[in-house]
Amino acid sequence: MPQNGHGNGDGQAGAGPDLAPVGPTDTFITLVCNVFEEEGKWIAEATQIDLSAFGDTEDEAREALDKALDVYIDLLISEGAFERVMREKQVPLFKLPAASGSTHVAPISKKIPAGAA
Repeated sequence: MPQNGHGNGDGQAGAGPDLAPVGPTDTFITLVCNVFEEEGKWIAEATQIDLSAFGDTEDEAREALDKALDVYIDLLISEGAFERVMREKQVPLFKLPAASGSTHVAPISKKIPAGAA
């Protein structure tokens, strides 16, 4: 799963989109993942799908969440439940249109100052 803007690197709560390829490479989901420090531990969470992980550092928490997302998505796909669960959790599926040549999707993350949203 790509590393792309979880948290904001300044020790504050942060958020960034995570484009996760699912199933065929032309299907994606977008999750907002928050990373924050609490009581000396770093927590990374994808609240849309009720998944979280932790670590001693921000990077460890991000990596743990990436692994947890991979396992969770793979399990749902293997059980044939992925689309149903994403619909239940109101996570939209995005399909890329067929294109000639290669298609590249890159996530865009922007830090939003606390209190601005």
